[in-house]
Amino acid sequence: MRPDIYHLADYAKGKGLRVALSTNGTLVTRAAAERLKGIGFSEVGISLDGIGPHNDKFRGKNGRL
Repeated sequence: MRPDIYHLADYAKGKGLRVALSTNGTLVTRAAAERLKGIGFSEVGISLDGIGPHNDKFRGKNGRL
């Protein structure tokens, strides 16, 4: 995640914008999740897809990206 994600999200919320986050989840620790919750993200999406033929079809690419 960007080191300034919390600042940017807090600023956007202060301007009345809805904030959301999409991530693979590898950098979302308990502390990070609590901080995101405290800011008031309307949604946080965590992708659980991986490597393999099923995901190749889903992503529209063959092999690793």
